[in-house]
Amino acid sequence: MDVPPKWTSDRDHAPLTRKEKAQQSLKIQEIGQALIAAGFATLDKQATALEVPRSTAWTILKARHKNYGLSVKLINRMLASQHLPPLVRSKIIEYREEKTAGLYGRPQHSEPDLPQANRAYGGSPARRKVP
Repeated sequence: MDVPPKWTSDRDHAPLTRKEKAQQSLKIQEIGQALIAAGFATLDKQATALEVPRSTAWTILKARHKNYGLSVKLINRMLASQHLPPLVRSKIIEYREEKTAGLYGRPQHSEPDLPQANRAYGGSPARRKVP
């Protein structure tokens, strides 16, 4: 039985070409446009929908992320959001698939699906405090 490889670290990637960075920035801007189309016009509402801090939402939506784009951890955190509109979710999934396929640089392998509880809290059960 083949076990799918994990994502490689974003730090292992060579810097993106101008074309790759432009393509990546456009795709990330589509996420912001989808948020606005879904009625999340303010930064506070966008951060709530993505379940990220305001500063992270601003960095994402202004496409001021580092050369390697959105991290696997951040993508999974956004996809775990209960407030994420379907259009925005589909744009994030498209971004993840394109990044995995190597459209924005060297191909990456997708991380196997984590149990829902782990996605919602962003970590393993051992790291979470149990009430």
